[in-house]
Amino acid sequence: MAKKVTNDRHVAGVVQRIYADAQRLDWEYRSQREHTEQYARWLAEPHVGGVLSEWMSPEEQRVWLKDGPMKEFARALAGEGPFAAYLSEHPRSPKVVVTRVLGDGWQPIAGSNDVKPLRCDASNGAQTMRVVWGPAKDFKHLLWAALEAWDASAKRSLRIAVFDTVSSPLPRQERDRLQRIAARCQVDVVFVRL
Repeated sequence: MAKKVTNDRHVAGVVQRIYADAQRLDWEYRSQREHTEQYARWLAEPHVGGVLSEWMSPEEQRVWLKDGPMKEFARALAGEGPFAAYLSEHPRSPKVVVTRVLGDGWQPIAGSNDVKPLRCDASNGAQTMRVVWGPAKDFKHLLWAALEAWDASAKRSLRIAVFDTVSSPLPRQERDRLQRIAARCQVDVVFVRL
């Protein structure tokens, strides 16, 4: 049984290292096989597997990485969850996403943030809009959260932001398909490179 991993500086270094790698690799856009290969590389590194070996077996290390920091990675990018503090910036925070999706005049409404999927309400002073965001692989969850928000308040405008990256662009055919589905549900969808 693994000893409890604490927030000491060694563990902070491990999480910061794997998060830097995950950002560089566009983790959310990698296949399961690529994830498995990357876990093996991390566990072979003295600064990751070597440090974790002080508290746990090799099998427990992989489980901890997968079910701990990497399960929380998307939320950490948004500044949410227990591992958010291990990132120096939060490129998918509500403020960043709202500004990219709606423009400079819009601000997230304090206390409206939620996770699974990431979402918040935003206002420009005259209007309020619910923004839901995440990668294309989570589109069904993004759409469902938008539809639930619409059902709860028919007055609320909605926008889904689907992330895209330069290194892993969403094919035009898939973008078109997601837009058709969203249009059928009367929800706007935009594609954002973050």
